[in-house]
Amino acid sequence: MEVSIFEACKIINSINFKPILEIEPIENCLNRVVAENIYAKMSLPRFNNSAMDGYGIKIKNSNFELKVVDCIYAGLTTDREIGENECIKIMTGARVPSSVEAIIPKEDCREIDGKIVIEKSFKLNQHIRFIGEDVSENELLIAEGEKINYSHIGLLASQGITHLRIYKKPKVAIFGTGEEIKYHYESLEPSQIYNSNTPSMLKQAENYGALSVFLGNIKDNKKDLLNLVENLQNFDMIVTSGGVSVGDKDFTKDVFLESGMELFFDKIEMKPGKPTTFGKINNCFILNLPGNPLACMVNFNIFGRLIINNLLKLKSKNLSFIETKISSDFYLKKGRDSVICGFFDGCKFHVSEKNSPGMVSVISKCNGAIIVDKSRDSFKVNESVKFLPFNFEFLADEFLDFITK
Repeated sequence: MEVSIFEACKIINSINFKPILEIEPIENCLNRVVAENIYAKMSLPRFNNSAMDGYGIKIKNSNFELKVVDCIYAGLTTDREIGENECIKIMTGARVPSSVEAIIPKEDCREIDGKIVIEKSFKLNQHIRFIGEDVSENELLIAEGEKINYSHIGLLASQGITHLRIYKKPKVAIFGTGEEIKYHYESLEPSQIYNSNTPSMLKQAENYGALSVFLGNIKDNKKDLLNLVENLQNFDMIVTSGGVSVGDKDFTKDVFLESGMELFFDKIEMKPGKPTTFGKINNCFILNLPGNPLACMVNFNIFGRLIINNLLKLKSKNLSFIETKISSDFYLKKGRDSVICGFFDGCKFHVSEKNSPGMVSVISKCNGAIIVDKSRDSFKVNESVKFLPFNFEFLADEFLDFITK
């Protein structure tokens, strides 16, 4: 069944993925997806505290010489209240007594024999950090489905939270097919090439949050493939490269079908990357990608990433885009949605000079692509386009129409 890019994404997002939960210390949760809503156990700040080293005063005393009657350091407290023409010396982070109405920075005062004179204007509540102004007790801190970053780790620590319920990393098995393929540590015969797809896919899967497992290269025969498939049911996802087109030895898809694969789609109306198959055997999802390196990497970026994001129950799972302008006139053949790789420099999108599906080097020199609607055959300089980042994370909660029309 051939589907559009939009339909393929919609099919993936419609599936009820069922990840497994685990509990980990917060120090081990960087880039993991949280499996529950996390609420604040306490307000931040926990108490009113000083934002500056200085002096705590009452407003009515501000026009007089003020006697320094106490000193409060961070971590300590005092029961001393400010009387007439008095002040309290206070350090950054120290608890502010209830009688203090403003903090005057030390550099805004003149000190004279245990007294101060205020030399600059100030306002009520100046430099006082009030309880709960950062975080309120019971406030939602992190929503289920969010990916934990370094700032979340600090926020969790500030609440005394030690462990999190997170979604387990999906196990992704990756292998290549083809008699002509060798790995980079092997010797080549004159008619052979090195496998660039499998090492790239392994690291793409890891980069998207999966636990990837390398299964090697399978020769172009059904028996070997069938034996392999029978032993892969403990994986959450299998990704293959090659063997999904219409050549005499392109029977990877057939082997999966013979093994009971439920087929969701087997072609996508796009270029490059049309021969892409997605299905499921029991609880294991199957993604067969094209053997051409550029087509393989592009489709893993779009569809493989979306599947992994769903397996992770990631809230912001869909590709998002940056609306920008194309840097020069550009012409292409219409008829199918086209992935055009290029480089976004922060101002404009520059189309890659090379975009052939069989090329290896293109993605390494690009940081994303535009996907052009099948009805378009040209762009004029400075026309608006929707840039999809591949080499940095830019995701959205809802599915967005990222096709440039």
